[in-house]
Amino acid sequence: MGTVNVFNVKDAAYGAHGNGSDDDTQHIQAAIDAASSSNGVVYFPDGVYPITRPLLLPANAAISLVGNSYASSIIRKDNRNKPVNPFNRFARNWTKSDSFDVDSFISLDHPDNCYADNCRIEHLTLQGNAVDEQNNPVNNMYALYGPRTSHFIVREVVTSRCDFGFYTRDSWLTLFEAVSCNECLTGLKWDSDDSGAGAGTSLTATRVAVVGKAGQPVIGFDIYALSYSTFNSCVCDHAKDAPSVAFQFELARGITLNSCGAENILGEVLKITYSAVTVNGFRTWAIDGPASGDHGYLWFEESSVVLNGCEFVDYDYDGNDHHGTSCNMIIQNNAYVTINECILPTKGNKWISYNNNCLVIHVDNNGVTAKTRVGDDERMGIVTNGKRLFWGSGAPTTGTWALGDIIYNSSPAAASYIGWVCVTAGAPGTWKAFGLISS
Repeated sequence: MGTVNVFNVKDAAYGAHGNGSDDDTQHIQAAIDAASSSNGVVYFPDGVYPITRPLLLPANAAISLVGNSYASSIIRKDNRNKPVNPFNRFARNWTKSDSFDVDSFISLDHPDNCYADNCRIEHLTLQGNAVDEQNNPVNNMYALYGPRTSHFIVREVVTSRCDFGFYTRDSWLTLFEAVSCNECLTGLKWDSDDSGAGAGTSLTATRVAVVGKAGQPVIGFDIYALSYSTFNSCVCDHAKDAPSVAFQFELARGITLNSCGAENILGEVLKITYSAVTVNGFRTWAIDGPASGDHGYLWFEESSVVLNGCEFVDYDYDGNDHHGTSCNMIIQNNAYVTINECILPTKGNKWISYNNNCLVIHVDNNGVTAKTRVGDDERMGIVTNGKRLFWGSGAPTTGTWALGDIIYNSSPAAASYIGWVCVTAGAPGTWKAFGLISS
């Protein structure tokens, strides 16, 4: 193993004070620039380091910013200033541009059409301290701004009073561990760059806590077009002052949530659209429904979702009615959901759900039940060998059905039929009655 070069920001060569009053922006940036030539470690001894401009990690440099402890090594930004010399970088083969004219604590520069590679942020607090013209506290925009990163590690870091804990448009092989994003709008944000391409892969987020900003709508984890990634013991809390979402996934594939949770949320707990997500051992507490609008405690659309061993506490968690206009679950538009031994919310409004070619498989101590909806007719049954064996009042007139699907007559009578079978696949396909019951 080679020698690691350490650049102490308080060394005489750089001159940071860390006394909570003197502006340390230029001193810290000087240490970062010195470390960039050797992929070194910039070290922050105990202290409070005020900055007035974003710190920039240069492109093509694998730099680490490391404090002694997040409790004692604090970078504090006292305003919402952007860089003195802003610039853009190209991405996606010169078709997209990333602006670095942003209010951030730390920005990770990347070469054109490439990534900021192998940077680390550890054992630090990034503390917002900005105020508006009336001297009211206001958030900074970004704690960590990395539009294109790879092999990025953030460990034992606290951010406070930043709208976004981490913002990216394309990051892969990223690790967040023991990170707390306080008084924010979004903890982790994977955003679209309108290219139609993926926004990254291989994120591992472990013990990431997002605490919402008072009075504002919050999306704790806002994940777009991320693939094969895992969230372990992550939580969104205190987002109750405006309609919010704890975990939101769109166009995300191969996502797994293990032992995550949500507490004190007004709005959706899980909102999953156009995605494939497995949720294991999720738990909630103190979930409220907004007073107006369409909302669902759980909202799944155009997605494949598996829920295993989850506990979703009812809206009347304290004995009072808190559901507002929210529904227990909204499952619609080609959503396929498997629910294995879960406690589901039951005290919200009922939504005419499972519609537009949805299928819900529910496994509990009563066995296996499949649910779908055709128009206003909710059908329940089982699915075996790829065939749906459901019960209903007649042959379907809407929905997409496969050859061999069967609807059993839910009200059989003399001179009626046992059911109807799909003899030609389609929407709704061709159906024939079978099993005439003698009169």
